[in-house]
Amino acid sequence: MKNIVKLILALALSCLMVGSISVNAATFTDELLWQKAAGTYVLENFDNLGPLGTPVNALPTLNITFNNTAYVYDGSSGGPAKSPPFSLINIYPYQTNLPPFSFSPTSSNHLITAVGLWNCSGDDELYLRLYNASGEMIESLIIGANHSTPVFGGIVNSEGATLVEIEGTGNSNYWIAIDNLQVALNSPLLVTLANFTATPFQNDIHIHWKTASEVDNAGFHLWRATGEGWKQGDYEQAIRITDPLIPSKGTKVGGYPYSYIDSNVESGITYYYGLEDIDFNGQSTVHRDFIDEVTAK
Repeated sequence: MKNIVKLILALALSCLMVGSISVNAATFTDELLWQKAAGTYVLENFDNLGPLGTPVNALPTLNITFNNTAYVYDGSSGGPAKSPPFSLINIYPYQTNLPPFSFSPTSSNHLITAVGLWNCSGDDELYLRLYNASGEMIESLIIGANHSTPVFGGIVNSEGATLVEIEGTGNSNYWIAIDNLQVALNSPLLVTLANFTATPFQNDIHIHWKTASEVDNAGFHLWRATGEGWKQGDYEQAIRITDPLIPSKGTKVGGYPYSYIDSNVESGITYYYGLEDIDFNGQSTVHRDFIDEVTAK
């Protein structure tokens, strides 16, 4: 997720040329710019799901599940597919009270960090909306329409969405069709920190942190540096001060308060302390947003 934030910032000026950018999300009307900002994504062109009218309840290639059944479509009405022969349509055959496209990550351990697609609905513009776990809208985009040529639209966000909706901007009874749906997923942090502080006390540094939640967390390591460059990933001046691992005591529904005393410090020296968590698969996450600065007495 941090890589996505960096890419968004790097592309901000160009995004303003083709869409818009908000605090934690950017919209795109250029597919190549969207792909650069999205990072690792997967594309589904709907050409191998079955014949015309095949119901689609999930897309394992994208790790998403639809809340309303979608259908394989051949573009015989409306606009053509981006990559023929097939696209995806919200209902088949035609009925009234047509539902929007609506999907979520198949696994609750994932969040949607980017969605891109081609509008193949002919003259009908589309709303693309991303929502977070609280039901709040992260970002929205109106994807343009062209009867003879598909139109691209996409969103990249750093928060992570749990729900994506795609619907027509006009008559709710319109068919809407999309093609080349592209999705990027990311896993949320397994450990959520509530606070992290380092405080001088006599000849030592006392370090305290509290987690808000912990999922599949084996434990923690503490790191100390004499320069703050490691906030940006430069570990040259950082050393690990804990061995063995400080075992996890929190759960996914409740955190835990931890403490550690660092006695190997020199008076008058400024130190930067940070926390690393290790999951049961050995994957590491450094909480750079919580690095604390302290000068030893």
